[in-house]
Amino acid sequence: MKRFLLKLSFSLCALLFVQNLWSQEIDKNLLNSYTIEEIEQLKTINPEQLEVLNYAIEHAVYFAQNNSTGKANYEQEMAFENSESLRFTDYGLKILDKNQYIKIKGTSKILVVKSMNVLLLEMKNKK
Repeated sequence: MKRFLLKLSFSLCALLFVQNLWSQEIDKNLLNSYTIEEIEQLKTINPEQLEVLNYAIEHAVYFAQNNSTGKANYEQEMAFENSESLRFTDYGLKILDKNQYIKIKGTSKILVVKSMNVLLLEMKNKK
């Protein structure tokens, strides 16, 4: 019985924590790329960056033609099954301080993930 009450109280605390997290209008898609702890830390320390990440869900990635001649050095290569979904969170990617260029296997395309700075400038220009 004691063990059950302990598990129940832990579950309730976790539920309240997650509910509080969502009450701050955080897109749940971020959990595909960031942990709850990372999101909570951003919410406390750098709310502007968290706002950028919410914006990034719909604006951070796009396809580009691979125009490099020879063998380009891409940070990553990935299979891409669903061209309908263009969210960085669908692939577990994180927004970094630099743009990311990811080769799409079996194509002449690359997936570009915009940097935090690029996204921040875009957001400021849209206001």
